[in-house]
Amino acid sequence: MSTKPNYAKKYGQVFLNDPNIAKIEVNALSLEKTDTVLEIGPGEGILTDLLLKSGCRVIAVEADHRFVGLLNARYSREICSGQLQVIKENFLDLPGMKVEKIIGNIPYMISSEIIFALYRHEFSRAVLMTQKEFAVRMIARAGDKEYSRLSVSTSLRYSVKIVHNVSRQSFKPVPKVDSSIILLTRKNEYPEDEILRIDEFTKKLFSNKRKMIRSILADCPEKFMERRPGSLSIADIIEISRTASP
Repeated sequence: MSTKPNYAKKYGQVFLNDPNIAKIEVNALSLEKTDTVLEIGPGEGILTDLLLKSGCRVIAVEADHRFVGLLNARYSREICSGQLQVIKENFLDLPGMKVEKIIGNIPYMISSEIIFALYRHEFSRAVLMTQKEFAVRMIARAGDKEYSRLSVSTSLRYSVKIVHNVSRQSFKPVPKVDSSIILLTRKNEYPEDEILRIDEFTKKLFSNKRKMIRSILADCPEKFMERRPGSLSIADIIEISRTASP
């Protein structure tokens, strides 16, 4: 009897069962044999298997003890050789580490939390599977219907590209939504304390998305007063955050 439905319900997780999609994800990482890859939520190991075959070292972080046991049994040789390390941990609680690449088919319900938890790690590229709607919001720009606080906060931290859209039929259990494979490249343009300050500022703006800026902020550059948050570019928001009073 499968134990996966309870896991899926608890974490909002579905499981990829299309090996061709898994190959697209792993190929998007542009792996080198010297890479260490942090894998988020490996489950039964559809990505883990491809990563190990590429010759790279894998650190697999899995919260569910059932899949930890499965991985330990299936890849005992790779674990003994040091090519694979399995950590029983919730990724959101994982301390920051330095790796070359990150990959994962992440739970839909905690996608935002995972995206921002990524930033505590040092890496060059990350490939994640997310809900398609979520991916579109991540890459939205000022003036787009989907432009949101998530769009701004993501852009401060990463360059984001949708690599491939994935049908819901590629998963089990079949979800009610389609998915997207996204590629994130870490930015280091702003100090972390400024990013966090802009995050809070952006939260205030987009909590009042339909209002004019003059109605949200006590003081800001005059050229922005008759604008609404959804029309502000990332550069605009940064400029206002550095000059306006709440």
